[in-house]
Amino acid sequence: MSDPDRPGQRIVGAMLMAVGGMVAALCGLCSALFLAQTIPHVLDGRPGELEPQSIPDAIVTVALVGGIPVLIGAGLFWLGWRLYRGPRPPRSAGVADTFE
Repeated sequence: MSDPDRPGQRIVGAMLMAVGGMVAALCGLCSALFLAQTIPHVLDGRPGELEPQSIPDAIVTVALVGGIPVLIGAGLFWLGWRLYRGPRPPRSAGVADTFE
């Protein structure tokens, strides 16, 4: 599994996977906690609290503020995975091609 010709590429790939995974996980958890904390306050209905109409606004805000870093982190993880794994070997002939 280990390719001696590309140890630097595997190390960079592993680091990108670690950083991308942490960015995606931490931003995703923070966004989910913010949304989970906001919705009960909206549904509480006490005077001076948030209105029920602000739930879509909260979802859009969380999607923009937290979703973009999650996508960037996921992209870094994917790029690191591609570097770590290396190029794919060429496909061998399938069973259908063998008997032709």
